[in-house]
Amino acid sequence: MANILIVDDEQLILDMLRLWLEDAGHSVTDATDGNIALVKMKETKIDILVSDLFMPEKEGTELIMEVRNAYPETAIIAISGHQKGSVHLATAKKLGADHILSKPFDQHEFLQTITNQLS
Repeated sequence: MANILIVDDEQLILDMLRLWLEDAGHSVTDATDGNIALVKMKETKIDILVSDLFMPEKEGTELIMEVRNAYPETAIIAISGHQKGSVHLATAKKLGADHILSKPFDQHEFLQTITNQLS
């Protein structure tokens, strides 16, 4: 299975995604903003980054650009439930996200996206 880093400032989202991924057999690390995520990426090899776009400190689009440059082999999934999320998700795709998901999404859709990134 994969080492996955989830980045979201909403604890409920972090907990839910962690549960789904761990139940599917993945190893999960989490962070509440982009700065913390970058520190964790230096500590552990991450196969897939799942990042919200709107967070305090370093937002998801900044994180995506930095990760794409520093860790080109890491798959990136951008997520957002923000009112203007679709525009920002499209921007995230242009900046290097491999896949985008609009919140709310269900467990099956999320895990299928993870599986697709691993194949």
